[in-house]
Amino acid sequence: MLKECPGGSTGGSFCFMDNSIQKYYPRVVIIVISQEDRPVITECLNALLLLDYPAYEILIVDYHTVSPDWAGRSVLYPPVLIVQTPQRLGIASTRNFGMAQIKAIEVDYIFHLDNDLLLPQDCLKELVASTKKYPDVALLAPKIYQNN
Repeated sequence: MLKECPGGSTGGSFCFMDNSIQKYYPRVVIIVISQEDRPVITECLNALLLLDYPAYEILIVDYHTVSPDWAGRSVLYPPVLIVQTPQRLGIASTRNFGMAQIKAIEVDYIFHLDNDLLLPQDCLKELVASTKKYPDVALLAPKIYQNN
């Protein structure tokens, strides 16, 4: 999972705790865009932590709405890194900010996710398998269903 690198040893803000997984699975970073809606992001995180794909990291990008107690959530979810934009940005700029946070890291795939979406347990496994089946495709996304 992502963690802060001591002294910026990788030239970026973050590094990986376990590089051995990369030998067998493409590495995916899930960038979750979040507002200060704790019940929604908590449900999203709980679903993400149940994914059956072994080589993924979670980066929560809060677009400048964090209250002081929200930052403490990273203690409750140690494999999750939470960053905050320096000012209130729109969604596209917030996604770009998140991508800038991981640009120094060797990543195979980036998966953008809004905090109000819940992924089924096999979502990443199926998406990564699709990249093998369709190697010329540059962009993949899962079907999104409305939960009634």
